[in-house]
Amino acid sequence: RRCVQETGVHGDFPGNTVVLKVIGKEYAKWTVQVPVVIVDADGNKRDRHKTETHSGKNYQLRHKYTIHTFGTQYAPKGQYSIPFSFKIPEYVPGSFKVDRLGVVGYVKYQIDAEIESLDSSFENMFYQQPITIREPIKDTVAAVVCEGNIVLQLSLIHI
Repeated sequence: RRCVQETGVHGDFPGNTVVLKVIGKEYAKWTVQVPVVIVDADGNKRDRHKTETHSGKNYQLRHKYTIHTFGTQYAPKGQYSIPFSFKIPEYVPGSFKVDRLGVVGYVKYQIDAEIESLDSSFENMFYQQPITIREPIKDTVAAVVCEGNIVLQLSLIHI
């Protein structure tokens, strides 16, 4: 990935370290109808449903790497291409997004490149790039999603 830096205030940027952050976030939200029995003052029972919404979020990955340090306290004005590599842990799930039948969820990843300013009158230079992580299918997985009378079944078979 190429990170472009252009400054014109004093010619050079008051920062000398390029930091790379690799971030993976997961989010899920779903709504279910729960049966509820309501009893009135006379003891009569009525069946109703109440809606419950559940949600949660988590970080799958949060790593920070210093990928380049300039030889001075100022990063010279210009364009830079800085090669980097990192190993993605095997436990990290692949990227995905779902928004169907009352279920919303995703696992998404991004890379942030930043030069931190040494002078508080300058904001950090920042670039963000979403990335897709693919994972091999490891085992047979079966899932059933029910919504009213609709049943979806998903089967993934090891290849």
